[in-house]
Order: sequence, then C-alpha cells, then structure tokens
Amino acid sequence: MIIMAQKIKDNRRAKGDGTVFQLKDGKWRAQITVGYKADGKPKKITRTVTTKSEAQAMLRQMTIEHATGKLTVQGDIKVKEYAPRWLKGKKPILKPKTYMDYECILRTVIIPTFGNITLSKLTVGDVNAFITDSLNKGVSTGALSKRKAILSNILSTAVIDGIINVNPVIHSMKVPKKSTTRKAIVPEDMEKILAEAERMSFVASSKGSGQSFFIYPVLMTAYHTGMREGEIFALRWENVDLDKQLIRVMENIVEAKDDSGKHTIIVGTTKTEYSNRTIKISQKLCDVLAQIKPSDLGNNDVVFRNKLGRYIAPSNFARVWRKLLKNIGMAGKYKFHEFRHTHATELAAQDSFSPASIRKRLGHSSVQTTLNVYTHAVDDEDERMANHFDK
Repeated sequence: MIIMAQKIKDNRRAKGDGTVFQLKDGKWRAQITVGYKADGKPKKITRTVTTKSEAQAMLRQMTIEHATGKLTVQGDIKVKEYAPRWLKGKKPILKPKTYMDYECILRTVIIPTFGNITLSKLTVGDVNAFITDSLNKGVSTGALSKRKAILSNILSTAVIDGIINVNPVIHSMKVPKKSTTRKAIVPEDMEKILAEAERMSFVASSKGSGQSFFIYPVLMTAYHTGMREGEIFALRWENVDLDKQLIRVMENIVEAKDDSGKHTIIVGTTKTEYSNRTIKISQKLCDVLAQIKPSDLGNNDVVFRNKLGRYIAPSNFARVWRKLLKNIGMAGKYKFHEFRHTHATELAAQDSFSPASIRKRLGHSSVQTTLNVYTHAVDDEDERMANHFDK
C-alpha cells in the first residue's frame, strides 16, 4: 500500500512530505523529499526496512529529523553550478547596477574561490579562511562584507531549496567594522576650491561642454543642494525650474562593468524611495545654472554633459576633480562626496533647521540616519545649548 503525499500548488511534492511503498523483494521503503536539484528534479532520501509498520515509523522519524535539521542531505551540486542559478533567480528584483555588481563578484571572487566545492561540503572553516585571506590581501572591509553577504544569500537559498541543511556563513567570523571618517570642507578651503573651479570653467568655456567646463556649476550644485554625485550627473533640464528655484531629484547615474569588463553608464531610479524629492535652491545657484542652460534645449536636456552631449561619467569627472585639488595644493585632501557632507553639516550647525527638515532635503530614509551621519554637528549644537545656562 502506498501512502500518498500531500501536493502543493505547483504539483511538486512539498519538502518534508514522504511516501511508504513496498519493493519487489517484499521489503518496505520510506522516502522523503528534501529539496530540488539544480535541474529542478526532486532530491529524495530513502531508507529501507522489513515491514510496513517499520517503514511508517521510519517516515515519521525522517520527517522530524528533516524539520529539525538533523537529516543529512547529500548535496552533489557545486558552488559554480548553483551560484549562476541563484543569480538568475535574483535578476527580476535587482536594479541593473546591482545585478552587474553581483555578476562581477560571482565571476571574479565567489566562483574562483569556492566554485569547485560541493555545497554540502562547504564549511565554516572555508568561509573563515576566505575572510582572513581577503583581509591579508588588503580587501576593504566594505567590499569584503558585500562578498560575504552574497555568499551567505546563495547558501541560504540552497537551504531553502533543500540542498543543504545549514548555511555555514551564519556561523563564520565577523568582518571587522571600520568606521568611515567623514569630514566637512572647511570654509577657507571651500573658497579656494570654488575659485579654482570657476577659473577652470572659464578657461574651458570656449569648448562649451565637457567635465572642465562644467566643474564650477557641478560643485556649486553639490555644495548648495547636498545632492549625491549620481543624482547630480543624472540631472535633466526638465527637472530644473529656475523660475521657481526648484530641482526635482528623480534619477540617478551609476557606473558598472558589463560582462566584457567595459564601463557603462546606467541611468535609473534614485537610491531609495525617500531619495525622490524636490529641493529649493538658492538664487546664487539659479544664476550659475542659468548661464549654462542652452537657449534651445533640443537634444540638450542633460544639464551637465560631455563633449558628445551625453551624461558625464562620474569616473571621468573624478579626474578633473583630482586635477583641481592638485592645482591648489590640496591633492587627495577631499573627496567629491564631502560636498554633500559639508552641505548637511552646515545646516545641522544652525539652530533653526530641524533634523527632520535636513533629512528630507538630503533624501535620507530616516531622521536617525541623519543624526548618525552628522553627530558631530549635533554635538556642537548641544554644547551651545549647555553654554546658554552659563550666561
């Protein structure tokens, strides 16, 4: 007699369901479905006993073992076989840039390191060795954490698929956290930077386009709005209203490498849903932008464009930024992102601006994010409040 297992909606047997049936030699077999292989075929574990009652008892025991993670799954799929399948399943929910980043990390790190290891034989020791080796090679903690997270997601999906019982990454050593030092550009340096940017833009004005021509309006936009780099370079005139002094932040630019290793620019949505926002801008910035706005937009809808009238790649602009700093004896002193930090820090230092209003302007997902990033400015304000009682 066969005990039929309950079916799930896609007609595949649910993991943990099983059957009991008699073999031709008269013995009885308990069989349980524990997952599915890379090709979609069910992965089953069987045990053979003498009588039907023994088989039924065995099935109950196997079901409990599987539910508690004690049933050994002999996964015969290697990481290099399973990882691409995992990535394919993720593709519909990933942004293009994220997908390309994941593909690159699989191709250059995960598969070369773990590819020939069978999923069921990948151990905590293997993961710890990978972390230690990466740190010894100077891989940044941020990059290493990302690689570890991808590996963990792959193995967690393998657990769900019933290929392995436990994700070894969960029990591996933690990647040491490295605090990111953010600094605001001091006023005297800001004055020198903007003066040099204005000079470089003037020198390049005969060309009418390109990174050097736009460096002054780009830096002014960064300083006066606190917009992210990708948001600035994705800006189009249809989202700039100089009469009402408004900028609508709707898009973001990212750079990525395709399968051939070639750099490509992807224009997509902003970082988070909170990043979509409308920013009021100063009259000074309006005047700067008005000077670079074409009288006839035509195909010139991109605000900051290269010589071909297309989006400026952040990596190309970075070269002009480094040249500017070198020109004024500040080589390597500041990163472009520190314009955003400076904008926020100056606002946070004012008594009249609340963290909630600064959060909205910056496009942070929460006020706590704003407070965490700009704690030093808030601390200064707290000190001023304390000093108030000494007066």
